[in-house]
Amino acid sequence: MGPGGPDWLAEFDPDDRAEALSEIRNAVVLTMISEDPDPLRNVLHAWATTAAVMRDPLRRDVHTGPGDESDYIEATRRSLAMTSGHVRRSGRIGHS
Repeated sequence: MGPGGPDWLAEFDPDDRAEALSEIRNAVVLTMISEDPDPLRNVLHAWATTAAVMRDPLRRDVHTGPGDESDYIEATRRSLAMTSGHVRRSGRIGHS
């Protein structure tokens, strides 16, 4: 870890870094008040995972590059059922 925080924070632009630090500060406060380490653990895991994705140039481009309408398709119940291994029970794709 560098002097300014975890090294993975360097993966983010200044706006995202500020957002990450704000969320981490809020999670620290919640962790201290609740005496439960999960809020901080969850926020750190989410941001560290995002930083890992951003380290890969192809993945970074997918997340930050301009989108084109042809990149997307209409989701139907059938298409969601076919990808059920990647869809959470809540119906949301990805992590929270």
